[in-house]
Amino acid sequence: MPGSMEHILGKVSYHAVYDASIEEALDFAAANGFAGVQVAVEAPHLSFERVSDERAAAIAERCAAEGLRVTLHAPDNAVSLFTASGYLVEGVCRYLHRLFDFAEKVRSPLITFHVGSPATFPTAPRPGEPFPAVDRPAHERTLVRHLDAGEIALCWDLAKGREDGQIEEFMWANLARVRQVHLHDVAAGKSHEVVGAGELDFMAYLPRLAEADVLDYCIEVRPREKALESLAHLRRLIAGASG
Repeated sequence: MPGSMEHILGKVSYHAVYDASIEEALDFAAANGFAGVQVAVEAPHLSFERVSDERAAAIAERCAAEGLRVTLHAPDNAVSLFTASGYLVEGVCRYLHRLFDFAEKVRSPLITFHVGSPATFPTAPRPGEPFPAVDRPAHERTLVRHLDAGEIALCWDLAKGREDGQIEEFMWANLARVRQVHLHDVAAGKSHEVVGAGELDFMAYLPRLAEADVLDYCIEVRPREKALESLAHLRRLIAGASG
């Protein structure tokens, strides 16, 4: 439930990418004060297709016993919701069904995937139109209809949206629908840097986010040792703000 900023620290996971396995990632999370891990299932060695039912059941049992959680990060634009072709939609849906089945096996409360973007056809000279204006209403309905139906929620990547006023306006307006927040810093124009090592003002976001029903704050800083540095800085930020 929403509350003060201190409760954020009990919801912080890290992006498991360079870990050898889900089990190894959970070992690191448990030993270092993370609430769990977000598994990069798009990495072949961490693909859910390589996890047997027996391993999945053991992971679920461990998470339940130790108060940990496994969330999943699907491939990026490969599962775009803007896919217009029926053949491609069929393939995307088949993949997602299998992914949802795996999420149920490991009792994952959350799957994150990029909604993708419409196909663009820039005009000359630039800047110009990205795609035909007649298609704009269809593209705008694509995401909103899923949100309105309660079929999906929102993940807010603070660093990537920081310079886009439309993204920030949309996220604040839909704060009640935000279930995950991605945390990483930006330095010299590069994102996914250690929290506190860059220019992002996290305190411009965290107080209001703490009042929302966010399930998971994932530190998207790799490798995991740098995620741990980020967690330490996050703790200092919140402790300082709390007096």
